[in-house]
Amino acid sequence: MKKRMKSKGFTLIELLAVVVLLGIVALIAVPSVTYYLTSSEASAYEMTEQNIVAAAYNMFADCAGNSDSEVCSAYSVPDPNSYVTVQLSTLINGGYLDPVVNPGNQGEYCNADDSYAIIMNGATENDFNAKLDYKVCLTCGDYQSSDCQFYEDRSDKIINPADFSLEQCTDFNAFLTENGIDLTGKAVIFGEDVSYDVLPNPSIIDTTKVGTFNINYTFGTLSAVTRVTVTDVTNPSKPGVQMTSGGEDYDGTSWTNQDVIVTFTARDDTVCGHTTVDGSGVQGYKYSKDNGASWTFVESGYTESETFNGDVLVKVIDNEGNEGETNRYHIMLDKTPPTCVSTGGRNDWALEGSIVLTGTCTDADSGCKETTIQKTYDSGIESSAESPGTVYDIAGNSTVCPANQTVKIDKTPPTCVSSGGSTSWTNQNVTIVGTCSDSGSGCVGNVSKLYETSTSMNITNAGPGTVYDRAGNSTVCPNNQTVRIDKVAPTYTITPSGTRYGSGYQSGLVVSASCSDAHSGIASGSQSQTFTTRGNHSISGTCIDNVGNRVNYSSGNFLVYVYGANASACGTYNYACGSHACGSHACEWGQKCISAHPIPGDPLDRWQCDVEETVVTKWCTDYCTSYCTGTNSCWY
Repeated sequence: MKKRMKSKGFTLIELLAVVVLLGIVALIAVPSVTYYLTSSEASAYEMTEQNIVAAAYNMFADCAGNSDSEVCSAYSVPDPNSYVTVQLSTLINGGYLDPVVNPGNQGEYCNADDSYAIIMNGATENDFNAKLDYKVCLTCGDYQSSDCQFYEDRSDKIINPADFSLEQCTDFNAFLTENGIDLTGKAVIFGEDVSYDVLPNPSIIDTTKVGTFNINYTFGTLSAVTRVTVTDVTNPSKPGVQMTSGGEDYDGTSWTNQDVIVTFTARDDTVCGHTTVDGSGVQGYKYSKDNGASWTFVESGYTESETFNGDVLVKVIDNEGNEGETNRYHIMLDKTPPTCVSTGGRNDWALEGSIVLTGTCTDADSGCKETTIQKTYDSGIESSAESPGTVYDIAGNSTVCPANQTVKIDKTPPTCVSSGGSTSWTNQNVTIVGTCSDSGSGCVGNVSKLYETSTSMNITNAGPGTVYDRAGNSTVCPNNQTVRIDKVAPTYTITPSGTRYGSGYQSGLVVSASCSDAHSGIASGSQSQTFTTRGNHSISGTCIDNVGNRVNYSSGNFLVYVYGANASACGTYNYACGSHACGSHACEWGQKCISAHPIPGDPLDRWQCDVEETVVTKWCTDYCTSYCTGTNSCWY
């Protein structure tokens, strides 16, 4: 069996115990060493900062007696409540300080461009001597002066309280205390809080006045402003309303057609304790024409120029947005003219002599002043564009009724010219015509009258009658026409003219037919014939008057006894019974009428022998040779 060798080292537990003891020693010793080293380094930085202060002091001391140097021309003692900053590089370049070695790292220098000496003058304008205070902001590697608070913004500035607001009439100092607001500003130079208090100006705000007020801070060329807003939380007054229309006051209880000018008035006051002060002031007014459904903002009023009838709400708004109590007013504005319908016209001519046009008014707003208007036409006119006139609503708006009515009135009788007559005779009926003319309604038509007769007519005052125009006016046509109608056949007389002998006439009988006409006169037909031959003779013909009426005539037979050429000579040998011829025999044996009597009713007034005797006569050739020629004998 092997023998176990006896160990000469430390056990694990022993080693752990040693480590623990060493740790305890380190915990005790290291902070002490670190504190020592750190304190020593801090003291070195503080000494360096004091050296920079001393260099700056020496520079300003030199500049006080020698302002011509380059350094002194750029820097001077700061004015009261002001400051200047001098870079470390300026002090080094001016010979007031050697380059500064970083106490924490002997192998490098402090940053001469980012290290500064800050000289502040705490004196006021009333102080005779400057009250200079020096501060240094040193940058060496990772080191910065412990009392230097560098900001990202490395510019110079004043840190002042943020803007704030408070209600009107609030105790200002109590508000600052309650809200922990310190009005004192702090100066920051090159981003470093130099622990210089910048006092506010003013230091208190009058809260009886509404608005935004500046609290100003100045330090040298630096300035800052804290804005304090005093707000008005008091509602303005109930607005007053004044209205005019057409240059006159208007109360809204009656209709108008003129623009309504509405003006609002109000106050915005606040009571501070027992004192009334101005609030934020009236910003404007809001009015609503739909009972608050929508609002319109105006500064002081407005002009209503559209038709409206109803209540209007109005309230005041101050400059803080506070709204006052609502007021109510009424407007009755009618800018819409009424409508009109024209009636009463007619396309035909008025027979009654007048036409009345009617205009019927309607108005949905103020209503019509009169529901209807009328216009009467009673004189001559012909127009298709007539209007009954103008209608008005209660507000005074007017509308001319449509000129679309037809009015036809004719009170002037037509004229008539009579024609158709003639001074000449005719055997036809005559129509007299009256020709109508009318410049107004026009004629219904011409007129005519037939003059007829079965006999005759002769008048000079014939007329056709009466003509009418379309309006019913009438005129009697002139009775100035001549009508001459002859329908009567002419008359005639047949008259024999000669020496009667016996039952006839001696040779040389003249039978005349004489036509006569009492009207148109004879145109032809009269004649006269002479009979010289022995025998019965007659005449016939036709009487024609001047219009063509005719009558045929024919006489009876007339007996003619023919003498010779000289009957008186031959008559010595005649046998006669008085003055009446009885014989009709030739110159030979004949009868001698002893007695005779007229034949009753004989148209030739002949006689008839009662007693005759035969006698013997001599031959004509024996005693009447010279008078018997041809077949004529002295008596036959």
